[in-house]
Amino acid sequence: LKAVKVKCRIDKILGNFSICNRGKVREYLSKNVVVDISTPPPQGVIEVIQNSPELEQKFANQKLGLRLKQPGDRVHPENVRINGKPLDEIQPLHIVIHKPKGYVCTHEEGEHKNVFALLPSNFSKRLPQLNIAGRLDKWVTGLCFLTQDGQLLHRITSPKRKSKKLPKIYLIKSSLPFKGNEKELFASGTLFLKNESTPCA
Repeated sequence: LKAVKVKCRIDKILGNFSICNRGKVREYLSKNVVVDISTPPPQGVIEVIQNSPELEQKFANQKLGLRLKQPGDRVHPENVRINGKPLDEIQPLHIVIHKPKGYVCTHEEGEHKNVFALLPSNFSKRLPQLNIAGRLDKWVTGLCFLTQDGQLLHRITSPKRKSKKLPKIYLIKSSLPFKGNEKELFASGTLFLKNESTPCA
């Protein structure tokens, strides 16, 4: 997954960056100064920004670029400015975080907090969706890798790529002393976790 190098529709850009629902882009464009800084604004044109004299004056004073008014207007994402500010994190997201206890590795909303709650709120809503390479259980702490790149995610997690899988190291703390037969017990396929009806694979 690479940063977008071609012009895209502004409604797609705003939707993918979780700035605005694509169905409300026309209204958003009328109330905010969204411009393409690579194209100069036309001379002698007075822009009207709904319900915002302050933005209207700012646009008039700064001459930021060509204002984008229609959902189908095309622009390079790197050239977009919204009320004078660039888009946040143009590049596809690759994030490494340390998962604390009590968080689950899922997008689903439930009784437990998920790891996406640790990120800026708009990151988890971006498209393509951020996904986790593997997962750690609720009470496990450790490194989590999140990415928007589906191909990279597949390369890391696919069981068909055994020769190229990334090694993982786990540090385990036991409430009881080890007996020395734990390796054989795990390999036997007869180990049950608490409240489980099938043995660990």
